[in-house]
Amino acid sequence: MRKLSVHSSLIFLAIFSLLLVLADIISKQLVLNTLADKVSGTGFAPLLPGVIELRLAYNTGAAFGMFDDIGFLFRVASVIMAAVAVIAIIIYTLWRPPHLRLEMLSLSMICSGAIGNAIDRLDDGVVTDFFNFLFIDFAIFNVADICLTCGCALLVILIFIKIIRPEQSDKNSSELQATQNSEQLEYQPDEQLTKHNLELTSEQSAQDNSELKATQNFELQEQKISEQLANNVSEPSIDK
Repeated sequence: MRKLSVHSSLIFLAIFSLLLVLADIISKQLVLNTLADKVSGTGFAPLLPGVIELRLAYNTGAAFGMFDDIGFLFRVASVIMAAVAVIAIIIYTLWRPPHLRLEMLSLSMICSGAIGNAIDRLDDGVVTDFFNFLFIDFAIFNVADICLTCGCALLVILIFIKIIRPEQSDKNSSELQATQNSEQLEYQPDEQLTKHNLELTSEQSAQDNSELKATQNFELQEQKISEQLANNVSEPSIDK
C-alpha cells in the first residue's frame, strides 16, 4: 500500500478534516432549518422507515449523549481535549512519516469529529444531534460522532494489522531461509561432484603434460645419441 510523505500527509489531513467538518456543520444547519420547531425547538422526519429517522436533539455532553449532566465543566474540558487531540495528531504526522492513506484518513476523521463538536460547544454550549435509530434504543448522534467512531475503529484495525504483520514477516523470512538451506543441501552433492571432476581433470592434464615432457626428453636424447654415432663413424674416414 502506498505511503505518504510528511508534506503529503499534512495536506491529506488538512483537506479531509476540512471537508468532514464542513459536512458536519452543513448537516447540522440543514437539520436546524428544516426540523426545528419554533415553540419546542425539536422536530423529526423519517429517513429510512423502521431503521433510522432524523430527530433533532441538543446534547450538552459528549458523543452519543454521554456525560450529559456535567454541564459547563465538561464543556470547557471537551474543548481542551479536542484541541489536545488535534495537536497530538499533527505532531504524530510530523514525527512518524511515512503514513498510509488509510491511517491518515482515520486521523482526519478523528480530528474532524473533535473539531465539529467543539465548534458547537463554543457557539452555544450544546451539540446538535439528529440521527436516531428506530430498531434499537441508542443515543441520537451526528456526523461528527460518526467520524469519531469510525476513525477510532479504523485506527485500531490498522494498529492491529501493524502488530500482526511483523510476525508474519518473521515467519515468511524463516520459511524462506529454510527453503534456501534445503536448496543448498540439494545442490551441494552436485557441486562436490563437479569439484571432484575438476580435480580429476587437473590431475589428468598434469599427468599428460609430464608424459609429453618425458617423451620429448627421450626423443631429444635419441637425437643426440644418433648425432654422436654419426660423428664417430665419420672421424676414421677422415684419418685415412
